[in-house]
Amino acid sequence: MTLQEQYIERLRVMVEVKFGRSIATIEECHDLADAVSEAVDMHLDAKDYASLFVPKSGMAVRPVILTALTKYVGYESWSSFCTSSDITPAEDSDVIPTPRYWGVAILTTLAIIVVVVTALLLLRDDEKEPSGQTAVVEVISSVEDRWHARTLEECNTIRAYFDNEDYVERVDNFIVEYCTTLYDDIFAMLMLEAQQNGLVIPVEELALHAESIAGSCYAMCEALSSEISLSIED
Repeated sequence: MTLQEQYIERLRVMVEVKFGRSIATIEECHDLADAVSEAVDMHLDAKDYASLFVPKSGMAVRPVILTALTKYVGYESWSSFCTSSDITPAEDSDVIPTPRYWGVAILTTLAIIVVVVTALLLLRDDEKEPSGQTAVVEVISSVEDRWHARTLEECNTIRAYFDNEDYVERVDNFIVEYCTTLYDDIFAMLMLEAQQNGLVIPVEELALHAESIAGSCYAMCEALSSEISLSIED
């Protein structure tokens, strides 16, 4: 179970606690949709929530669903929920099957070994070490700057429709379409940039940078929803 899946599982449990009962049928998702709509004024269909609670619904969990449910349990957004949640192996021992947990531990150990070996190889080349590390930082910063600029441009394009009646729908559709593949696109760009610059960066390190950049870009997109709420309050 990935960290993202652990966060989603934690959110599902917290929603059921607040809702007051387990959620496993489409009828219960109807009731949840009404409860969320009344609590946070985000109107989604029962089928949307079924993607998270009803087994074999065949639907992917959209970012807007995670946003609505995190607000329902008292958080400002999905990103703030992930930042605030303190998920540790001990807490999730009832979520992650033991064989898989050990598999994750072994992969983590192997990743650490790869990082250590890579570091030792770099240390053996005194002339290339400073320039190599500087190049890695420059590649990561360059990709991050480009994605932040791109996300800001996309968000500003959506803001141009602020006075339209369908603005809320535009924002929801934009967040879903833009953020669904956001992490994968950023990871692919990081890997391509590293290869083009002749850099050997461990996959695990690339994944961490991609997750960080995607998180900040997603927060920029979620700001659109926050702006809607503020304009309604005003």
